[in-house]
This record gives sequence, C-alpha cells and structure tokens, in this order.
Amino acid sequence: SECVENGLHADRAAAFTTMARRLGVRGTPTFFIDGYPVQGALPLETFREVFESVLSERATAESE
Repeated sequence: SECVENGLHADRAAAFTTMARRLGVRGTPTFFIDGYPVQGALPLETFREVFESVLSERATAESE
C-alpha cells in the first residue's frame, strides 16, 4: 500500500494500462495465444480448444 500511496510506480502502471487498452484488454486475466485474446478465468478445455484451432490454422497455412 505504501507504493500506491506514494505513487512509486504510477507512471509504469499508467503505461501498462494504456498498452492494455490498445490491445483490447478489459480485465484480468487475459492471455494472448498466437494473437488471439482469451479473457477471463476460463476452464482448461477452452484453452485446449484455442490451441487446437491455432495449430489447425497453422497446419492448413503450411500445406497451401
């Protein structure tokens, strides 16, 4: 709480907040998997689905 009260890292926090807004992050946790945002505390199965989708897209792109 001392850091917050003294504004010790306020500039750094503001820079990260600006970056997050530009990337479309609206909350935590947010993960980016090969550029795909995955927001929220989601079940493991959701992450598996995203990974499988990314791998499938890459395989399709490589075979073209």
